Amino acid sequence: MESRNGEVPSPLQVGTGIGEASLLAAAKSGEAAALDTLYRAHAEKLFRTVHRITRNREDAEDAVQDSLLRAFLHRKSFDGRSTFSTWLTRIGMNSALMILRKKRNSR
Repeated sequence: MESRNGEVPSPLQVGTGIGEASLLAAAKSGEAAALDTLYRAHAEKLFRTVHRITRNREDAEDAVQDSLLRAFLHRKSFDGRSTFSTWLTRIGMNSALMILRKKRNSR
């Protein structure tokens, strides 16, 4: 499925019929449903990414939860220089690395 300008729409746009930019604007203004839609669209990929880092399901789930919380707390600081997916993935990677660091230091 292609749009008029030849671009293939993202799964988020296909599933919701709303562009990511519109969802981000709504989420920044405090609309919980928009934020939930963004999270659901990216949670599976985020989990796979952090699971590759932690190599442990429970730690990966903790990292995803921590990432979503941090993204929520800092959603207004997202400036759009990257995609939301990239920003959220970087937060997730940092969370996963912190979990590994804490586990290593506790031994």
